Formats: sequence, C-alpha cells, structure tokens
Amino acid sequence: MSLSTQDYRRMLDLAVALMDGTAPELDWSALTTELNDALHGTLCLFVDDLWPSGGAGRCRAWSPEPYGGAELDALVRETIGDHPLARHYIADDHDRLPAAISDVIATADWRRTRTYAILRSEVGIDEQLAVPMGDARAFLICRPPGERVSDRDRLYARGVQPLLIAAERHSRRLREVSRRIAGAPGQAADLGVTARELTVLSLVAEGLTAAAIGRRLAISRRTVTKHQENIYRKLKATDRLTAVLRAQKAGLVP
Repeated sequence: MSLSTQDYRRMLDLAVALMDGTAPELDWSALTTELNDALHGTLCLFVDDLWPSGGAGRCRAWSPEPYGGAELDALVRETIGDHPLARHYIADDHDRLPAAISDVIATADWRRTRTYAILRSEVGIDEQLAVPMGDARAFLICRPPGERVSDRDRLYARGVQPLLIAAERHSRRLREVSRRIAGAPGQAADLGVTARELTVLSLVAEGLTAAAIGRRLAISRRTVTKHQENIYRKLKATDRLTAVLRAQKAGLVP
C-alpha cells in the first residue's frame, strides 16, 4: 500500500506552513489541525518530557471540539504514566516508529486499564496513534470509538514524522537566534532570507559543516547545500566567510 498524491500534497503544504514564516514558535494550530484532519482525529495531544517515573512535563491538547484546554492538560498528566504507548516507548528506547494502541496491547487488556476508563468517559476516545518526536516527546492523535487505525494511517504517520521533527528543530533554532539577536527574523525577511535559511545561516556562522547542519536540523546534506547557495546569492557572497561577515553586519547572526 502507498500514500495517495493528496496525502503527499498535504505534507508539502504542512511543510510550507510550518517553515515559511519568521515566527520563532511553531504554528501549533495549523500542525494539529492537519494531524487531526489527515488521521481522522477528534483530539490531538502533545506530550513533552515523558519521564520513566510515569509523569509528564508540558502537555498540550487541541481539538475541533470546545474541550477545556487546562482540564485536558491535567487529564493527560494524570493518565500518561499508565498509558500503553508511553510504557511501550519507555521500555524500548530504540523504537521511535509511530504506533497505535492496538499495536502494543490487546484491545481487551487496553479496555481494562484505568487510562482507557478515564479517557473514554471524559473525552469519548478509544484508539490512539502516537507519532514520537524524539526520546521523550510525542503527538497522540485520538480516534473516536469504532475507528481503527488503518495501514494508510500508519504510512501517513511515518511519512509526516520526519517533517514534524525537522519543523520542531527549525523552530527551536529560530528561537535561539531570536534570543541572541532581537529582530533577526524580521531583518532576514527584509533581505529576502527565509526563516529556514536563517536557521541554516546561524549554524554556518558557528562553523558547522553541511553534513553537521543536516543532522542538527534533520534534513539532507543536499538540502543544506541548496539553502547555502540561496543564502550566498541573497547576501551577494561567494563563500562561507563572506556570507557570515555580511550576515553579522546585517544583524542576522552574532
């Protein structure tokens, strides 16, 4: 089975929406709306800093329905330690592929858990699909009762996962740049330098190679090289050193 052209188009549109702006914070609304729409979710949860002790750090919740955000955050913190998917990823720290609850626990066993009882009674959800974002972070797309996770859903989750990781790293780097130089994203936009190019430029200024930048931002070396070519052209530079010096003069990098 393969994804449809429409699915790939959705991913491309999401990539543009997440990485084309200069705001240092991810557009969480656009991101979670796409995940809910593409994966038929009634609720999208983001869990940050999942601890082996069974707790969780920051939790966020988004839904097309008017659920109370604070109440949902508290609900996630209360249940995540016993969640089958959380236990699965904690037990196997090498497995970071997207997975559904039905992939890690029998349905009958899942429905006997405290987590299931609370989530079903409070927000009316049954199946969930996790998209890990690293060692201790994940999106949980929640499905209504009776809707199973399909092979297409798993393929889409695996396809969009690298994009989400790259977008989050891009956003984190842009926040670092903004903290170090106030107004850098806006100044970059005035010069025609995109937010994505600014994140690459900041790493170029630190002396990282194209391969190292690719690893840091979860993109290919070829993509990094293309961004560098665009940066040089926009800054009227012919090499790395000249580009960095002109970027410093323009207030784009320290």
